[in-house]
Amino acid sequence: VRIHSPAMSHPCYLGVDTARREELIAHRMSVAEIARHIGADSLGYLSLPGLFRAVGKSTDVLCSGCFTGDYPVPVQLEFEVNAKVAHETAGAHVPTKGPDGQLEVAFEQIEMDLDRVPVGAERQL
Repeated sequence: VRIHSPAMSHPCYLGVDTARREELIAHRMSVAEIARHIGADSLGYLSLPGLFRAVGKSTDVLCSGCFTGDYPVPVQLEFEVNAKVAHETAGAHVPTKGPDGQLEVAFEQIEMDLDRVPVGAERQL
């Protein structure tokens, strides 16, 4: 099997809707492990330099963060980790996961802009 791009081992935080890092097979497995996992005799990806040559652009023009993990701007990599750090350093409330795995928020600790009520929420004055 030959893939026409480098292995995507990191999510795109800059506009492309991709899976989370732990859901990307190239983040969790080596090329040989992926080949075994999909039942392929061999597996090959286009190299990153090959991609840049193919599109005729240089590395300073195109983002390759989803292939390398090096993004051209700072990105928020892990929301829950960053939220926990913000909570610990600023004393802010951080949503926690309930028994069903869903985030729980103590709404009395959140200031809401009444002009921007979420869709489906009832505005009570």
